[in-house]
Amino acid sequence: MQTARRLNIETNASGLTLRTPRVNEMRFDILFTKAALMIFGIAALVFVYVYQQTLVTQNTMEIAELKEQISDVKTLNDKLKIQDVVLQSPERLEQLATDSLGMVKPKTVKYLVIPMGNKKNHSQPSSKWRFLTSLKKIWPLNGS
Repeated sequence: MQTARRLNIETNASGLTLRTPRVNEMRFDILFTKAALMIFGIAALVFVYVYQQTLVTQNTMEIAELKEQISDVKTLNDKLKIQDVVLQSPERLEQLATDSLGMVKPKTVKYLVIPMGNKKNHSQPSSKWRFLTSLKKIWPLNGS
């Protein structure tokens, strides 16, 4: 009987033997369940943390790659702007026209405009004449 009591074995009215768990076994089951849930929770948190760190690292590498591509494109854009300026320079276009296309520069004709001022007031030159004399200082005609 003592052995039966130690194992918590009871016989019911129908003759079936029932084994009821003892208090110590119930505490162990509860502690085991709690420990398993805690370990599972910690493992899940560690997994989420590692996953997030992996994503951060990947995004950082992608950002660095994109910054490098932007730098390369900016450098190429600057080179193309310089090339555009060189290709559209008047000196280059003139050389291309004369050398490749066989065009000839037109002869330069210089005109001297003499204004017909007011006959009554000869002491002050007209504004057109003053403008032309200022141009003559900037662009002298035939070395004068």
